[in-house]
Amino acid sequence: MGHNSSTTRRIKKELMEMLSEKKACSIGTLDVISSKSEADIVGLFWEYYRFSVAKRLPSPEYIANRVPQATEQGIYANAKDVNLHNERQVALLGASVAKLSYDGGGCAHVIITDNSRAEITLKDGFALWLDVQRNGRVSIVASDYSTLRVHRYGRNTYVAIVCDDNADYKTIKHEEETYDKV
Repeated sequence: MGHNSSTTRRIKKELMEMLSEKKACSIGTLDVISSKSEADIVGLFWEYYRFSVAKRLPSPEYIANRVPQATEQGIYANAKDVNLHNERQVALLGASVAKLSYDGGGCAHVIITDNSRAEITLKDGFALWLDVQRNGRVSIVASDYSTLRVHRYGRNTYVAIVCDDNADYKTIKHEEETYDKV
């Protein structure tokens, strides 16, 4: 992705309008203002992912239609047939559908929200932290000394886990629909 100053200015202007409506913190707002490229702006999603996901800012529709380079940083909005292997940060937003596989050690963080669906395979000592929110659905197969921590938010999520005796997993239930206190 090349640097396109007019596109960067447009995205910054649109995001500033959204941020003012959602009452974003001054530090996050300044980070958007000081961003020099679309990649910098997209990177702010991960820096402020709790706020971004909870407030749906930007919305999955906005990301899908206006920020296609988001996939370069693991953010998929209304994406179909996503297939990823050992991707360290993944956010499935909107109505995304994905197959994710992890092996060979290491760790990753995956967010599944807004009716997204995922099938995840975890093995060979890999550690996965998973947040499932707002009607997200996921099925996971974990084996071979892998570690899985699942945070389920609200009542309308579906998580199916199949683990062998050597996998370590824990599910943490949250009453809120998404991250609280953002």
